[in-house]
Amino acid sequence: NKYNNASKEKQWFFQADEVYSSDENSEDGADVVERQGHDEWCLCSFCVDMPTVREQICCFDLEECGIRKNEAVSTYQADEPYECIIEHPGFINNCLLWEVLENAWLAYKQQYGANAYTDNQLHKRYRHVAYRQLARFLYGIVGRYVRYVLPSCAVNKIREMFPNPNEQQV
Repeated sequence: NKYNNASKEKQWFFQADEVYSSDENSEDGADVVERQGHDEWCLCSFCVDMPTVREQICCFDLEECGIRKNEAVSTYQADEPYECIIEHPGFINNCLLWEVLENAWLAYKQQYGANAYTDNQLHKRYRHVAYRQLARFLYGIVGRYVRYVLPSCAVNKIREMFPNPNEQQV
């Protein structure tokens, strides 16, 4: 079983026009055990154990997150950089506010038309758009078929904000 913890939810990889789960597109298929089953790899204290080692990414592992967290000092007059990307006002405003996500959803549908991801379940729609917003927040405009693994802390926060109503919350 490739899932080592109680959470069997998949990590999502962002791609400019679609979202793929790790089960559908593992590039090398090899899981290294060093990061699984514990959280020592997480330096921000908000990450959760993910299904594959490739997905065990903390915001401290990504240069783009570091750049954004350091913006806090110059842009938001914070005393020091944020400890985690989920504390950044840009993440909160772009990835967690349903009003922003609803507007981003309409822009996405307009851009992709019939090829747009469609799901009538609101939590899935908001998660999909939030992952897209996060990738854009971190990497700017990304091209078609460009994939990024999103940090576990941010994916977890998005899932917490838009939970599956059919799953029992712990």
